[in-house]
Amino acid sequence: MNRTRPYKYFTLLELLIAVLILVIVSTVIVGVFRETLKNYKKGMSYSEISDSLAGSFMVMESDLSRILPLIDKKNVYFKDKSFSFITIKESEDKKSSLMLIRYKVDEQKKKLYRAAVEYPDDTQNIDGKDIAFLDGVLSMDFSYTHQKD
Repeated sequence: MNRTRPYKYFTLLELLIAVLILVIVSTVIVGVFRETLKNYKKGMSYSEISDSLAGSFMVMESDLSRILPLIDKKNVYFKDKSFSFITIKESEDKKSSLMLIRYKVDEQKKKLYRAAVEYPDDTQNIDGKDIAFLDGVLSMDFSYTHQKD
């Protein structure tokens, strides 16, 4: 005997199962999307930090590569959590001048500051020239090793 349904509609149970499957699939898709978005934001944050570090280290490398040779150990200064030195700055018109550069760590604000002034004319005003150079610095120790020939 062939049983056929007298109507061509879905039953309530079939509709409830279809809605339940749709809700489960939607929940999984939303969860995957949220996790992907969270990982993307974290990756972008790491990328920004990496770019900031690379740029900061390029400036520091440039400053340190032009440091003047020590003359009676007066060109390099260490004080508390700061490191100062005299370096050569070349302008666009190929004229050279001397600059006093200072790197200073503020452990409470977790920042590394950089100040640059012309040497010897403006050295008294270096305290007002600090610019936040790098965020997230917990501490930094400066040391200099001088080898005798």
